[in-house]
Amino acid sequence: MADPDDNGGDNGAGGAAPADGEPRQNNVLSLDQLIGAPIHALVEAETQAAWATARFVRGVGFEPAQSDDPSELGGLQMVRFRRRRQRADGSEEALDVEIPLLSLLPIPALQIRDAELDYTVKIVATEATGEQQREMLGHLPAAARSAAGAPATLRATFAREERTSQRRSVDMLLRMKVRIEQSDMPEGLARLLSLAAESVSQRPAPPSPPPAEPDATTPEGEEPA
Repeated sequence: MADPDDNGGDNGAGGAAPADGEPRQNNVLSLDQLIGAPIHALVEAETQAAWATARFVRGVGFEPAQSDDPSELGGLQMVRFRRRRQRADGSEEALDVEIPLLSLLPIPALQIRDAELDYTVKIVATEATGEQQREMLGHLPAAARSAAGAPATLRATFAREERTSQRRSVDMLLRMKVRIEQSDMPEGLARLLSLAAESVSQRPAPPSPPPAEPDATTPEGEEPA
């Protein structure tokens, strides 16, 4: 008769599939990993936001650089238009105006104002702390070592959401509330915008070329060929 404990072959490191509601072996992490992973995700999100701001400033504010050096920027992207100004004597003159495009647009720089993380975890095991951490505790005074108790690492998994219905939930609980706001202007970017503002210029427009005179060989009233 077959051994009832025999799983009928190698089922991998996890063995037989766990009963419904029990954490699988590959879902069990140390408590610091469970807590640290969402925090790391927030840091990565701010990193991506910072790079998006840098790409915006480089792509919108500057012309393509002449070299492949990533630290080199091209000239400022300028917006040009013509306006008319009245002189003191009542006559008008045309002016060509140039304004840096970067100074006309809001800089999309966002940051996480605050984040609220709500963990629901289930402690499934404890493990003795490694030798390195034991050595760190060994440097503490005897009273502190006694207060710290036996060194151990908690291993946990996200707990399942409890529901009043009979249907069992398979959703793991990690609630995250994040508030985003416009970040403070970095000092370097503020100086860049200040220097760009100094590039605003307006100068008298060149005189328009005189209209072309009709060909003298064309008879009056006859359109040229």
